[in-house]
Amino acid sequence: MRSRTRIGAVLAAFAVAGGLVAGLVASSASTAASTPAWLAKVDATVQAAYKGTEMVVPPGPKGVTGKTIWDISCTLTIPDCANASAGVDEGGKALGWNVTTVDNGTNPITAGQQIEQAIAAHADGIVVIGIDCSAIENPLTAAQSANIPTITIGGAPCSTKTPNFTANTVINGLPFVEGQAVNASTDRIDWAISQTHGNLKVIDVDIPDFTPVVATNAGALKALKACPTCKVVDTVNLSIQNVTALAQLLPAALNAYPSANAVYLYSGSALLTGAETAIKDSGRATGKNRLLVISSEGVYGEPGLIRQGWDIGTAAFSLNWNGWQADDFLNRLFHGVKASQLPTSGAGIQLFDATHNLPKGSTWSPPINYEAAYAKEWGVKG
Repeated sequence: MRSRTRIGAVLAAFAVAGGLVAGLVASSASTAASTPAWLAKVDATVQAAYKGTEMVVPPGPKGVTGKTIWDISCTLTIPDCANASAGVDEGGKALGWNVTTVDNGTNPITAGQQIEQAIAAHADGIVVIGIDCSAIENPLTAAQSANIPTITIGGAPCSTKTPNFTANTVINGLPFVEGQAVNASTDRIDWAISQTHGNLKVIDVDIPDFTPVVATNAGALKALKACPTCKVVDTVNLSIQNVTALAQLLPAALNAYPSANAVYLYSGSALLTGAETAIKDSGRATGKNRLLVISSEGVYGEPGLIRQGWDIGTAAFSLNWNGWQADDFLNRLFHGVKASQLPTSGAGIQLFDATHNLPKGSTWSPPINYEAAYAKEWGVKG
């Protein structure tokens, strides 16, 4: 009897367990079936973005010494421009180049004059940060006539058939502006769509008179169209000359649109120019009613805020790396490498949030030491 009782009990236990397993499988299948195909695709994009891409320094020639380079920065007062410029300066110094850095305050006329000054100074190479070719086409043509290569970081090329910038640095294997628009924007918008399960109601922060931001914002809006139940509830438009107006405009938007559950920042630098304070003052930085903050780059305090309870998703990449990459492109050109043969690998993107890839420190850094890798490639001290 005992033996039969035990057998009966075991069989009953297996029956119960089988029922639980069947129930779990059915529940899982039901959940999968209830997820729309478009949302499943978004979720898959987010998982891939967590892994990150590119992040290599391609092998190249030894460093050419004794060059004179002009670093023409959109402005040293906006962190994004300043970080790219710092990379140009650091890489140039590692190569032993004489680097002249100038700030044009995002004024294309001044930028054109600075290019002309670089030509007059017989510069060996010019790096232009954040200024479109169309605004400085004549000076760029003059540099081309003088056989001075020009590399752009965040400047859109001209629409003419004749290229004016010699080369454009890359993000995630695409020209810089396109890389931001296609990859950085898609990754972080998809993150927000996934986090809200397709119920994203976002306040969009844009700078319509700054091309890198315009392209990034356009990419974000395009990615948002994949979600039929998501929408932009308001757009806060800033001017490149007055980004700190965000401190007044964002609180007004948050008050006017309490249904918003997210804020899209053109760059993490917006946290420093009003977004962080505005979100804190709204009472929606932490807690159950906290906003999703859609950021990028990851060097503006996002990790620390996440540890305080903020809900931030960041498509992280390094503008500083793009500065070093610009120097590497110039070095290759000095060796006679054709512009069409410049590598498309290098600076990449990695998504991080509270549960994935959260940096231990206060800022995100690429998973490889690109400065040391370039220095080794060039045969110089980093």
